[in-house]
Amino acid sequence: MSSSDEVLNGLLNLYRSKPQYVDVVKKVLECWEKYKSEFKCPKCGSSRAVVRGAYFKCPDCGTMDMVLGMEGSRIPVYPAHLKRLVNIGALVITYKSRRYTHYAVIDEDVLRKSLELYKSEISEKGIGKPLEVPDDLFSSIVGLDDVKNTIIRALKASKPVHVLLVGPPASAKSLMIEEIWRRVKGTYLVLAGTSTRAGLRDVIAEYTPHVLLIDELDKVYNTNDLSVLLSWMQSQRIVITMHGRYDIVECPYPDGCKVIAACNDETRIPRELRSRFVRKYIREYSPEQVVEICKSILTAEEKIKEDLAEYIGRVVVSKLRSRDPRDCVKVARLITKQTKEEVDNVIKDIRGI
Repeated sequence: MSSSDEVLNGLLNLYRSKPQYVDVVKKVLECWEKYKSEFKCPKCGSSRAVVRGAYFKCPDCGTMDMVLGMEGSRIPVYPAHLKRLVNIGALVITYKSRRYTHYAVIDEDVLRKSLELYKSEISEKGIGKPLEVPDDLFSSIVGLDDVKNTIIRALKASKPVHVLLVGPPASAKSLMIEEIWRRVKGTYLVLAGTSTRAGLRDVIAEYTPHVLLIDELDKVYNTNDLSVLLSWMQSQRIVITMHGRYDIVECPYPDGCKVIAACNDETRIPRELRSRFVRKYIREYSPEQVVEICKSILTAEEKIKEDLAEYIGRVVVSKLRSRDPRDCVKVARLITKQTKEEVDNVIKDIRGI
């Protein structure tokens, strides 16, 4: 396969997974056309110099050399997008210093062809598809049918609907968030305090998720993050300022981006942000519910026998004094033999008795 074919396939795969790159490539091509039209030979100043890829040739003085290229801050796209195009091979860095990075388009025909092919592809299949939600989503989570149904309705809605799960620890909030993250395509999971330096702005601009999942939203204290999230939920777009220029990132999906978040204390979330959510309140699991959830999760995901899974649930509740189903999973993963004696030994080790 030729280098051009590899770049073409790389771009098409990028468009399919991240449709916002269609606009990125269009903006890059516009800047590249302007750069070429204004280009002059750095040696003799001739405007007849011809730019091909990262090089130019001047018919007046005969000079052939690499172009300086477009200065990155003058290209109205997010810097991480340019880096992705460099990794694919669509762009090349022609100059880099502490302050400036310059880029050149290696083969503009390949970029144009990729846009044409992708346009034909989405015309045949229909522009954009709604979110695909598995029929058995949340099947391993016992009870809470009203909460599960609300989330599924929101995910399947034709327009953006956002859901906030409110409740104490060990009430299945994180389990539901993780289930969506594992089983629904196009999701991005943010754990409070672990996002990138620029936070949610970076996540939205780089990944543009179909579903944005945020665990422990009440622990997001950065006002910029909260402002970005509010703007995204309300208008499905954010404005990014770069070197005095503005770039607008818009949601590319026909049914919009849905935000599903969880928190322990909703009073720590600004009221204007809370008002954008459908709020569902969840109580702590009862001991019997913990046992049922333990049986469901451990038999399906950890391949534990049903009677032993029930036993693990009961000893986690009675001896570890826990109602967190994740503690059942931890115990199941620590045992080396599927026996009650082995479970008892693990429990003793955990309790230090």
